[in-house]
Amino acid sequence: MSTYKTRVEDLVGVLTTTDDAFISDCLVDEAAKLIDLIPEKKVRDYSKNTPVTTVGLSAPGERVLHVFNTAGYEAREVPAHIGKLGADSNSLYQTMERDPMYYLDHTNGKYFIVSDGAKATGNLVSVVYPTIANTDTPGSLASGEKFPKDLERLLVLGTAIRMRLRQISDLRTVAYALVASQLAEAEDLINDQSSLSWIDDDVGDHLNADDVELAQSAIATAAQLLNQASTEIGVYSQSVAPMISGLNSLQQQYNTDLQLMMGREERRDTARADRRN
Repeated sequence: MSTYKTRVEDLVGVLTTTDDAFISDCLVDEAAKLIDLIPEKKVRDYSKNTPVTTVGLSAPGERVLHVFNTAGYEAREVPAHIGKLGADSNSLYQTMERDPMYYLDHTNGKYFIVSDGAKATGNLVSVVYPTIANTDTPGSLASGEKFPKDLERLLVLGTAIRMRLRQISDLRTVAYALVASQLAEAEDLINDQSSLSWIDDDVGDHLNADDVELAQSAIATAAQLLNQASTEIGVYSQSVAPMISGLNSLQQQYNTDLQLMMGREERRDTARADRRN
């Protein structure tokens, strides 16, 4: 089975080993984005339970699906200042066992459950954001973590979009550096600002020395440099146009696939509701 890198290359062209770390980072970021975006039932099978004690649970950096107290009642998320009042017997927010709360305390980065008027124990149900490397293949991650199979195409498309944006940025950076160099040299030939050490005299210096030929030569060289800069801009424009077109195509495919997937889930929910009724 093809690696993720190979699948991305199928969409954006051959990549080098210098792109490997960036591809892996994109895969991780895109996987996390999709896991946060899709309906809960699509990731429910990949969830895990983590015990929460009365001293709190350090935020795991995962998508939180549910939190339950030990009695099995689901806690509702509230802001930290409300959650802390849940343990105050004099507060209107004091909790009951059947109506627990949970909150994230940003001062220490921990989740707490408040139940029956006190900090309580329970479980946090979450989905891990998988670590995916460019050398991994779908369904076989070196990290041992899991990612929903029916999101693989979106994962590859999203990563390809990020890679294409980088390719466009790299191309722009090279073109800008070259054009900026040519413009700087032309400027110093006309009006030396000492930005380039190898140009000591400009047109004015030559004219002050009554050397019309050198002045004309400097002007001609500057014009040549400006023409070269203009040519480079044209080359960049021609090179980047198909890349932008390809980017737009990838984005359209991504949006279409995402809408289809979300639409299928909505239709399934509607069908289930109709059957229940």
